[in-house]
Amino acid sequence: MRGFGFLFIAVFSALGLMGCSAAPHWGIGPRIVFEVDDAQLLPILEAAGFDYEQIEPGAVRVHLGDYSALLLVLGDNLLIHAGFSKKPSLRWVNEWNRSSRFSRCYLDGEGDVNLEWDL
Repeated sequence: MRGFGFLFIAVFSALGLMGCSAAPHWGIGPRIVFEVDDAQLLPILEAAGFDYEQIEPGAVRVHLGDYSALLLVLGDNLLIHAGFSKKPSLRWVNEWNRSSRFSRCYLDGEGDVNLEWDL
C-alpha cells in the first residue's frame, strides 16, 4: 500500500523536477514552480500509480488502501488533507504539531483527527 508519505514525496519530487537543471532532458524546461494546476498534478499521480478521482477542478481524492487523502490545488499552494475518525488525546495532537515541521494536526468539531500538509 502506498501511504501518505509516498504521496507527499511523489508529488513534491515531481514538482521539484520541473525546476531542476536536468529538466530539459525530460522535456520540461527548467523553471521555478509558482502555481500548480490539475493539468500538472493529474499526470504526476498517474505516473506514480495512484488510484485517484477528480472530485471537481482543484480537488482530487487519492485512495491509499483503507484511507484516502484530498489534494487541494489552491493556486500557489497545494494542500494534502486527510481526516480520521480516531479520537486521540489532545496531548497526542500537540505532540504531532510539536514534532512535525511541515504538517499540522487538529481536531474538528466532532473530535476527529485532521492532518494537513502544505506543499
